[in-house]
Amino acid sequence: MAQHLVVAMIAPLLLVLARPLTLAQRALPPQSARRVLLALAHSRPVTWLVFPPLAALLDIGGLWLLYRTPLLAATHHQPLIHAAVQVHVVLAGLLFTFAICQLDPLRHRWNLAWRGLTLLAAGAGHAILAKTLYVARPPATTYSAVDLHTGAQLMYYGGDLVEIALAAVLAVQWYLATGRAHARLQRRQRRPPLTADSPPHTSRDF
Repeated sequence: MAQHLVVAMIAPLLLVLARPLTLAQRALPPQSARRVLLALAHSRPVTWLVFPPLAALLDIGGLWLLYRTPLLAATHHQPLIHAAVQVHVVLAGLLFTFAICQLDPLRHRWNLAWRGLTLLAAGAGHAILAKTLYVARPPATTYSAVDLHTGAQLMYYGGDLVEIALAAVLAVQWYLATGRAHARLQRRQRRPPLTADSPPHTSRDF
């Protein structure tokens, strides 16, 4: 469970906060590589992949499939299944975090309402899953009650901490957007209205 928190939640959050697309665009040569990366980020499939509810379904839905079906038990005996599950957990966690934060330039930036409501729903789904693990072990596994309770508590409280960090990112974005809108409104209110007696603007006025 500690591995799940680090790989699927904490590491994606730190990576997304580093703005990897923006960094790559600045570091890559201005020729084909940068244009290809920008075209990929602005493509229609990426736009829909970072649609917050879809990203949450892939992430939280995958966790429910892992822990509430015999899939987790299968990963203990099948290395290929284990590797595939780990890759999915990493990519789904990264996609969800990217869809919630949306700090890098995208073709379409989903508004804060979509992202905030999705974060609440995903947090509820993650918390409910942790509570089910507290009372019932994953199918076909033999975890002891002590390990089961410890893992479920780690998932519940650790997930809350990461979700609070994501909510803080959204709060900062909302604060900055509201501040910019308020500043634009103040500038419009300070601008004197034009009247018939107002002298025309010339190039010297600027």
